[in-house]
Amino acid sequence: MAHTVNTVKRTRKALAMAAVTAGLVAGIATAPAATADVRPAGYEPSTVTYDTADCKAWINTAKRNGHWYAQGVVQAGGSRCAVDLERYHNGRWTVLTTTTSGRYGQAKTAYYWDHRGYKARVCVSNIDWHNYCVWGGAV
Repeated sequence: MAHTVNTVKRTRKALAMAAVTAGLVAGIATAPAATADVRPAGYEPSTVTYDTADCKAWINTAKRNGHWYAQGVVQAGGSRCAVDLERYHNGRWTVLTTTTSGRYGQAKTAYYWDHRGYKARVCVSNIDWHNYCVWGGAV
């Protein structure tokens, strides 16, 4: 009886392993081809920056008609906050737009061109406490 139970357990384990292997092979065979542009659209965590605990800013990205665009977002706690959306091109950074958020609010800029040859970043500042920017990472 013990021999039969062990044989059944080994058979089940072998079938399970075969199913997993078949699933992996099928997944590899049907995986979409990699593209040159693998940046995901949406929230960009590498761009998050804080100015005190009250002000937070980041970039959202979107791909439209094959071209990338960037949007600055600012979220305020108990202070009024501002965000500059800046773009790097031809060796220099330029402020594209600034938007502000009231206390406990959120504000967004429009979307701006951020395709090949360009980078975007945000700079957040706490309007109530000081007037200097803290930059986030660029995308």
